[in-house]
Amino acid sequence: MFEKLRRDWHMRDIEARIRRHGWTAIYVGDFRASPSWAYSIGFEDRLGQPEVIVFDVRQDDANALLREIYRSIERGDLTMKDGEAWTPEGEVIGVWREVHPTQADAADGWFAAGVERCARAGKDGPFRAFQLVVRDGGGRFPWEAGYDERLRYRQPALYLPAENYGPGPLSSPDREALRLADERGWSIRMVDVPELKWAYTIGLSALGHPELIAILPSADGAANMLNEAPAYLARGDLVLEDGLRWDALGFECCWRRVHESQHAALNVFFLAKLRHEHRTGRREAIETYQLFLPDHDGRYPWDPGCKVRESQPLLFEPFDPTQLERGPLAALMRM
Repeated sequence: MFEKLRRDWHMRDIEARIRRHGWTAIYVGDFRASPSWAYSIGFEDRLGQPEVIVFDVRQDDANALLREIYRSIERGDLTMKDGEAWTPEGEVIGVWREVHPTQADAADGWFAAGVERCARAGKDGPFRAFQLVVRDGGGRFPWEAGYDERLRYRQPALYLPAENYGPGPLSSPDREALRLADERGWSIRMVDVPELKWAYTIGLSALGHPELIAILPSADGAANMLNEAPAYLARGDLVLEDGLRWDALGFECCWRRVHESQHAALNVFFLAKLRHEHRTGRREAIETYQLFLPDHDGRYPWDPGCKVRESQPLLFEPFDPTQLERGPLAALMRM
């Protein structure tokens, strides 16, 4: 009940702002987290033009930017076309990309208030919008080679279709990891819980490579190490095999091939398995390698006396149902 009252008040406030100014801006996030974004409501009503969305801009800057876009359209100086640059004063501010219709009501809620307003008004037809896509520090756009991948988290590609991964509940980090895999071909999901910490890749199998997983004392460390490996795989500088010792990161580690029964039984590969099944229609084990680190004495978890065995489960061994009743895996896994 209180949520409905809150939403009703919010929508009334939006309508009041549109009546006063012809349009309004909605800002989501706090800029410190990613993604944060701003979008317009009212361009369609007042100007007959699609709404506009922009990511990774501070709220004051976003308001000023959307205000300038509104005035440019109103003056007739701007007509948004997919793939065209916006150069209001001769300088490229960004490139217009038409938002794919499936993104309008995606689970991430990019245009939640705008879509709800259209539904309340009984408007027919798709919710239309354009995304102003900005460049990275090197002047590259997300679809160009060499784009700064650190920014892809902050600027989702709404011009690409939103994939439907079924009715199962997905957390925001889950959806973000899948979105990144859909945009660039692969991504990494980091899981940081008290019982166990790990990271794994999503999508490498569709690119012709094995998936990767690292279960280490630090989830950040696991993700950082896995983040380096796909480039080596793509160049052919890393050809994985069971027991391979690898020192490209400046210290030795070891790759072990995950046993198919472990991959099928354990939930630590959840999104990799979900995306593979979604793309292929097959529920099957995917070739996967686990990255191991030795202890300070150079001993790996399968060596006698290793001090880091408990934090790095041996997934290269066949699955044993008693794994789910003992050790760190017991609190996390499900069949």
